[in-house]
Amino acid sequence: MAEDQGATETLANGEDNLPQVAMIAQYVKDLSFENPNAPLIYQAPEQPKIDVQFNIGSTPVGDDVHEVALKIEVTATMGDTTGYATFVGFCRDPVACDHREVNHATSDF
Repeated sequence: MAEDQGATETLANGEDNLPQVAMIAQYVKDLSFENPNAPLIYQAPEQPKIDVQFNIGSTPVGDDVHEVALKIEVTATMGDTTGYATFVGFCRDPVACDHREVNHATSDF
């Protein structure tokens, strides 16, 4: 019989020492939509230029608890005219973790 290669010893409950992460909740923190030049913008002869920006950040909210947020901004422009601008901030809040090896980044949402 071949021996198991790469097998690790099974540890009893509570004896492992690896960092733990658990998601507690998910929610939309901020949401907006602006259409500042309606209805005239819909008569523009050109196609809009679409700009999409993503930002991911983490903010400590307590001992070993962090809010992790995804921010998405989409803007459509025709020349110097804004067609629309939208923003959503989606969060996983809070995330509890053992941060022995986690770098803390901050974000202002």
